[in-house]
Amino acid sequence: MKFNTIRMIACIFCFIFLLIACSPSISTPTDLIPTNVDTPVPTENLQNTVIPQEPPIKTTEVYPPVDNQPDKSGFPSESPYPAPITSQNLADLPEEDTLVLLQSLPISEPQRLIWNPAGTEFALLGYDSLTYYAYPSLDKMFEYKSSDDKSILDVANDGLHFAILSNNNIVQVNNWKTGEQVTFLVDFGFVSAKFSPDSKQLIFTLMEERAAKLVNVQDGNIEKELSGFDTAAPVYEVRFAADGKHLLWFARATLQISDIESNTMGQSFNHEDFIASFTSNPQNTLIVTSAGAMENDQFKPFIFFWDPQSGEMINKIEVTQPAYSMAFSPDGSVLAVSQEGNIYLIDAATQSITRGFTAHQEGISQLVFSDDGKIISSTGSDLIIKFWEMPE
Repeated sequence: MKFNTIRMIACIFCFIFLLIACSPSISTPTDLIPTNVDTPVPTENLQNTVIPQEPPIKTTEVYPPVDNQPDKSGFPSESPYPAPITSQNLADLPEEDTLVLLQSLPISEPQRLIWNPAGTEFALLGYDSLTYYAYPSLDKMFEYKSSDDKSILDVANDGLHFAILSNNNIVQVNNWKTGEQVTFLVDFGFVSAKFSPDSKQLIFTLMEERAAKLVNVQDGNIEKELSGFDTAAPVYEVRFAADGKHLLWFARATLQISDIESNTMGQSFNHEDFIASFTSNPQNTLIVTSAGAMENDQFKPFIFFWDPQSGEMINKIEVTQPAYSMAFSPDGSVLAVSQEGNIYLIDAATQSITRGFTAHQEGISQLVFSDDGKIISSTGSDLIIKFWEMPE
């Protein structure tokens, strides 16, 4: 009896052991656990966006983190940027002495300033108004108000001409001093029209295709039809480079340069995030962009310096906020950058910051050098334009 009991217990243990050994293991697959479920959706940086007045608590509130998950090819995305030659953080730079304030002009709405070549006059272009002022007296010399069927397209750098659009297809180029007018029809839809640096042409960014038309303002004839910009994003705008011989094509996170004479596309400058602003020097040896990028597992705003010929990144400077306005001096030696209400001057040859100071209590939407390089104007979101004397 005792032997039978022991044998029964042994059989029960054996049965339990076999049952466990043959049962499939149960575990939670890690690839089904959601990760990064709260990743924010990227938001476009519009050029007219008001610069935030205080640094955000988290950088990701300005520049959302990029998706580090593998792409469709199965490989994780990598940063396209090589290590910079030098490194400088604008956030850590102490402010130096301010520039000498020469003049201030209150305005009623955000406006764009355009100097005349002599530096004795400037134009202010608003939403539906254009006003020419004498400098340094700041006396009004001419004022134009657009009507319901007319809109102002752009103001030329010669200090004389401005273009208006009537009935969506009539362009009129006016000389405000002589009263002369040139009128021509456009039979194509366009997003914007900008004067060339020499004021002799208008570049029209087309609406329904990735292309542009170059029009002579004296007779309205189309001189060139330009294309070749290859991007999945819509073309926001085509602008003249500072040398007047090249175009800069802009679409979200991509900037590409092209040669006007040969109508050939050049180097493309790609970014991880939307481009907040961009500019080029008169010698066409440097292109500068403001955008975000990953560094040390953080997404931060930077100013990038590019070689237009090779397409390589020369340097980058970390900033506290996207730079919504940047401008080269006429000789290309100085780059002015806006950061909230501050102006920073950068040596273009070394990409090193030489001066920083507070110019406005609120953000700065535009920086412009006079043609002689002696004055830099800053337009603030506090609706004040200030004129600063550049150091010798």
